[in-house]
Amino acid sequence: MIEASEHLSGMAALWDVATPEERYEMVTILLEPEGLYYDTELKMIAALKPRLAFLHILRLLQGVFEYKKPVNCL
Repeated sequence: MIEASEHLSGMAALWDVATPEERYEMVTILLEPEGLYYDTELKMIAALKPRLAFLHILRLLQGVFEYKKPVNCL
């Protein structure tokens, strides 16, 4: 968990200066395959499915909600 938190803080620090390819790599490290759910009607990310190593850290963030069942997205 400590290693994941260090990884996450490093990603946040680099996000603004990262290339699109580097951002893609960061997202693939953070999320499970097919772990981004996009709502096409609202044109926004509806949910994320993080890798287990990051789940406990993300639970600590204010404003993050955890759903026990999959989100139905278009």
